[in-house]
Amino acid sequence: MSRDIYNTFRSMNDFKAGGISETISAAFGNPVPPQKPSSTNSSFVKRLTNLKENAIGKDLFLTEAEMNEIEDQMASQSYSAMSYEEMIKEVDSMKSSMKSKDDDIAELRRRLNKCQSELDVREAGLNGIDKSLRDIYKQVDD
Repeated sequence: MSRDIYNTFRSMNDFKAGGISETISAAFGNPVPPQKPSSTNSSFVKRLTNLKENAIGKDLFLTEAEMNEIEDQMASQSYSAMSYEEMIKEVDSMKSSMKSKDDDIAELRRRLNKCQSELDVREAGLNGIDKSLRDIYKQVDD
C-alpha cells in the first residue's frame, strides 16, 4: 500500500518537474530528452529552449509528411452530393428508427411495471403465509 502511494507521489513529482511535456511530446512522436529537475529558476527557460531546439522544422502535432498524407486522403475521397429527396428520405428513416426505439423503450417500461406489480402481489401473498405460520407456531407453543 505504501509503495503504491510512493509511486503515485513520485509520478506526480515527475509531472511537476517537466515530465508532462516529455510525455505529451513523446505521444506525438517528437521525443524530448528527459530533464533533471533543478532548483534554479532558470530550469523553466532551459526546458523551453530545449523544446524550441527540438521543434525546429517540425510541427509539434503533425509532421509535414502526416499533413500531406491527410490531404491526399481527403483529395482521394469523392463525396457525392445528396439530392434533396435523398436527404429527406434519410431524415425520415432516422426519425422512424428513433420512434421505433422510443416504442421499444415504452414496451420495456410497460413490461417492467407489469413484472413489478406481479412481484408485489407475490410478496403480499408470502407475507400472508409468513403471518399464518407465525400464528400457527404461537398456537403450538402455547
